[in-house]
Amino acid sequence: ASMAPLILRECESACPDVSVRIIEGLSVFHEEWINLGRVDLAVLTTIDDSPDHLREQDLFWEEMVLVASNDFQHGRGGAMTLEEVARFEITTSHGFRMAIDQIAKTAGISIRYANTFDSIPIIKEILTRGSCISILPYVWVEKERLADSLPVFKITSPSLKRRIVAAWSATRAISPAIEAARDPVKRASHGLTVTPS
Repeated sequence: ASMAPLILRECESACPDVSVRIIEGLSVFHEEWINLGRVDLAVLTTIDDSPDHLREQDLFWEEMVLVASNDFQHGRGGAMTLEEVARFEITTSHGFRMAIDQIAKTAGISIRYANTFDSIPIIKEILTRGSCISILPYVWVEKERLADSLPVFKITSPSLKRRIVAAWSATRAISPAIEAARDPVKRASHGLTVTPS
């Protein structure tokens, strides 16, 4: 969602003959839509090496943070180690959980989960209306952190980072539209703030 206006601006400037339609969704859905030919180019996260059916172009690494409801008893923000984060039960999405667990396992840390929702708006609604602790990409909660409307904590030792890529089908010919849009999408990613300062 944060990239959408940046992508539109870059594509309108660099390739005005390309019609851009943006569909928001989780990475798991975007991978399926690429396979089905519903989308030509997707911005998604990847944990492992590229699957055989996709070609990828690196965009950036995105930092994930701990976000809590306003009744959180541990302050309004700052930093926490991943070991400290493991004391809480986390609500997040299935895709984020896979990324979190991969890094936590390497660090020898086990994360406990309360709920898993494959919807960022639902998780944010629960955060604002109830008691919840979540791990989300910083780009999704930057406004809340700047407005101090939700407690947001940087995670350290280790930090949680996800690889974000532009992806397209490896089994279909690359269309002129995909060729034209790849560089503007990469430039659009440079306009994001993906890590807390």
